[in-house]
Amino acid sequence: SRHDDAHERTLFRFQLLYSILISLDFVHARQFGHLDVTPGNLMCCLQLRKDRPTLNVRFIDFGSARFTVGSGIDTIHIGTQSILGITQSYASPEIIEAASARTPNRPEITMASDMFSFGIIALQVLTGKLPSVLTAMPSSLKLALLSDLPYPELHMPIVACTEFEPADRPTSAAL
Repeated sequence: SRHDDAHERTLFRFQLLYSILISLDFVHARQFGHLDVTPGNLMCCLQLRKDRPTLNVRFIDFGSARFTVGSGIDTIHIGTQSILGITQSYASPEIIEAASARTPNRPEITMASDMFSFGIIALQVLTGKLPSVLTAMPSSLKLALLSDLPYPELHMPIVACTEFEPADRPTSAAL
């Protein structure tokens, strides 16, 4: 039936997001920030395991990736040149600010920047809305868009990924 098909598609979307998150956590656990988390930098692979297809997502294009020092990205390596290649519609506010900053007082770039991008991808996958629309949307409206979907316990953490302040975003391990 149509309802069953819609439910299956929604479950697949959550599985896709889970696989993206696992891959992002793999990168973060090795103390790297990817810094250009976009759908174009994801490679999806279907594998057969125990006669069932399993979706695995891997990150590609580590051209913007940086090793982290403590909680922040090594600022010696962050310059305008290294940030110009990012995809702005998925970029965190601090990456966009750093890319346009003309002073040495650039904002701190952390792995939370990747979490912002993940949140925008998650909302796009679940709602079909464009990233430019989602980034301008208040959190309450983002939550309202998710209200009809299953797994309500995940709605708030997904929306929290898109908080303006990096400290307010969950880590990949916590999510």
